[in-house]
Amino acid sequence: MIRRLCSLLFLLLLTCTAHAQYLRIGRRAQPGDVPPRAMLIELLTRQNQREYLAKNRPDLMAEFNHDVSEVMKRTVMDWSRNFHFCPVYFFLDTLSDKIRNGEWNGVLLDSTMQPATSLAVQPGEQNIYIAYFGTPISQPDTVRPSNPGTSLGQYAEHDGDDVTSLIRERLLVNDINFRMLSERLPRTNYLRVLRPDWMSAFEYRQYRRGLTYNAKRWYIDYQPTAYSYDATLRRFFRK
Repeated sequence: MIRRLCSLLFLLLLTCTAHAQYLRIGRRAQPGDVPPRAMLIELLTRQNQREYLAKNRPDLMAEFNHDVSEVMKRTVMDWSRNFHFCPVYFFLDTLSDKIRNGEWNGVLLDSTMQPATSLAVQPGEQNIYIAYFGTPISQPDTVRPSNPGTSLGQYAEHDGDDVTSLIRERLLVNDINFRMLSERLPRTNYLRVLRPDWMSAFEYRQYRRGLTYNAKRWYIDYQPTAYSYDATLRRFFRK
């Protein structure tokens, strides 16, 4: 009898824990939760590392610039083609202060990387999500060999002894003030293998292969996340 009671209590605890986790990650919107009116996608220029390499290893600049450019190109392609929940605009991280200050003219870009016109939202709108593909830590100021003792030139991003530098890059979603969304909201999208119903397995592999990018020398990566986050928002807000 005691053993059965303990088993029931254990199952009840697991159920409560699972329910709490379900609510925490925001599976469904709660009363008062409003869908975002726009998504602003931050494009990482990695300016700190670029300046470091320009000073210390100018021979690597062409490769570095190519990797950064490829990630930007795939980011824009992914979000322009595969996210339809709300309007999408892009901006460079070097201009994030202008976004904070509401100086959007000429800062927000469209899918052609030209200044966006006829914006669906205006400065002062609070119901906007800002997202980027990366890590929650600040971009480092330097690069160094990825492994001690390796030949000169094998560089990777470095954040000192901060263990969070080991966190794999992923989609991170913030509010208009660049603060991570509340836990009850769909604040982040862990990478999942989500295949649209209308796309064959072969087409989906081609889609992911065409948008995924992994630099050979640095941790400069991108994996397609727009479709998955679009699905996340539609499920969360029941659309």
